[in-house]
Amino acid sequence: MSVPTFIYPHDPLTPIIGRPTAPAIILMTKEIFANAKSVPSKYGSHGHLALVMTIADYTARAGQAYTAPTFLIRPTRVASATTAQINDANQDYTDAVSAYDKHISVQQNLKQQILNAVEPIFTKRRAGNRSALYCCCLNARVCPPLDYGSV
Repeated sequence: MSVPTFIYPHDPLTPIIGRPTAPAIILMTKEIFANAKSVPSKYGSHGHLALVMTIADYTARAGQAYTAPTFLIRPTRVASATTAQINDANQDYTDAVSAYDKHISVQQNLKQQILNAVEPIFTKRRAGNRSALYCCCLNARVCPPLDYGSV
């Protein structure tokens, strides 16, 4: 299976040189939102925007919660299924695996874009504390930093 490639409107993100400032983080957030939204998803009309927004913000914007695709180990089969039903189940399985692969690939791409845009010293953890650039790397969500004031 090939690794999907995507064309993002802001690739690379505008680099943040030195200590991240609120305006720089706001710009990075706008760019990463645009990148996430630019990759179509069958799970809503906002592309993969749910990967970089909080659940509450995404739900308020989209009007419904985002359910991330899950990895399926194998297609579900019914013992008395006809050939057409088996083919449909196989196609559903193939579509689900493709959606999952796309979701993970976009998630990893967005994380890497953030890491490439910011100097490493501001993204590394320090002795159990959050990084200076507080990025919620779980699901690549971009969060405002805690130690630079409100954004």
